[in-house]
Amino acid sequence: MHGYSPRFAPPGPAAPPGPIPFHTPTPAVTSRGLGICIAIILLHTVRFIYNSDALAKYIDLESTASRTSGQMSALVAEREKSEREREKLRGEREFWDKVPEDRVPQGAFWEVVWPAWDCRAYGKREYWGTLRNIPNGWGAIDACMNMPVEIKGITVRRPDRCKFVDGSPHIHAYWVVDWDEPDCKPQLRNFHDAVSPIFPFTYTLRSRSRTTGMYES
Repeated sequence: MHGYSPRFAPPGPAAPPGPIPFHTPTPAVTSRGLGICIAIILLHTVRFIYNSDALAKYIDLESTASRTSGQMSALVAEREKSEREREKLRGEREFWDKVPEDRVPQGAFWEVVWPAWDCRAYGKREYWGTLRNIPNGWGAIDACMNMPVEIKGITVRRPDRCKFVDGSPHIHAYWVVDWDEPDCKPQLRNFHDAVSPIFPFTYTLRSRSRTTGMYES
């Protein structure tokens, strides 16, 4: 296709003078443009919702990680505290084990020694009691750690630990008893067949297998 310069216009009737008439877009063009606008708006809306949801999930993960880190720190601190307490009790126990056996606070006595309501380990339960009438010249801890006690027919030379509890003026002692504690040794017994009453056919099969050996349960 060849172009024409303004000086050499193609033959034919000239355009009428006056303003160029405005052509109204067809409905198809209008609908297409409106659809594109709606699609763009929906796309931006979906992106906004996705970004908001992702941000919320990120914030939730950050808070969860922060809580988990705090809990782990608390557990580590609690474990270290327990280790220090065990080391302290072990050192105190070694110290009191070196004290002569015949050193006993005369006149002191234990009130009723009570068992704990729960077990400390398999076959072990903790007991506690209060020491009264500590003689002059004895400290509370010293008298407590040197006062024997009888628990379930066995004489225990020393408590496992002694301490004051809840501001009480009296010293409390604690023993871990690992004898004659059947309640702290759970066992499986008294089995009951709950299937046979519901399905008598299974009971018949088992009975035949025991008598004739022809069936197996």
